[in-house]
Amino acid sequence: MIPKNAITMLGTIDQCWLLAFRVDPSVARRLLPTPLELVEYGGCAFFNVVISHLSQMRPAPLPGILGMSYWHVAYRLYARIPSNSPEEGLYFLRSDADSPLMVAAGNALTDFRFHRAQVEARRTGERTRIQVDSADAPLCVEFGGPAKLASGSPFPDLRAAADFLKYKPAGLAVRDGQAEALRITRDESAWRSRLLGVEPLEVPYLQPFGAEFEVAYEVDPVNYRWNRARRVAVAK
Repeated sequence: MIPKNAITMLGTIDQCWLLAFRVDPSVARRLLPTPLELVEYGGCAFFNVVISHLSQMRPAPLPGILGMSYWHVAYRLYARIPSNSPEEGLYFLRSDADSPLMVAAGNALTDFRFHRAQVEARRTGERTRIQVDSADAPLCVEFGGPAKLASGSPFPDLRAAADFLKYKPAGLAVRDGQAEALRITRDESAWRSRLLGVEPLEVPYLQPFGAEFEVAYEVDPVNYRWNRARRVAVAK
């Protein structure tokens, strides 16, 4: 039997939007397994929600023609492994995908907690509306227009918020009490994103936690390599 998080995957993120939400650390802390810690700023912890379309997803070193395409929506917390060189990344609370095969394979091979959903994205001019039909985590959002600093934000300006909340290139997990990091290899010079306005915004999955919207941005297509998990020693 293949252990979870043990396969390196290759693929391209050809459409991607990210949303960050602030939340009370006392609420978010209950969602993290030991020994992970929250990443905080100004007395806030943060959720990261990604809506992405992936293509040519396949195990390394298979060629792209053998890969699959699907929509992936994921809810994560900004977290760290408290090691001598702290490893920051995202801890997955839930994933939704429109591919039954990906749901089955993802749950068998990863800790990303996949569920089945339908995802529809419609772009009209400079606006994009995304609808995620999920039995227990529906989502509806429209991106477009100028971004602005959220009311009550702990950040001094949008640039500070965007810099701090940039997509961390690692997934974090805990297995058998041991912390693991799934480091992502990407061409940082090809990473281009732009802040966007958002309306309307309905994210029922986060409502019980009292999460408040912070920023949203769109990312240009970029190739990714999701490396197999490596255990990280926790500082004593």
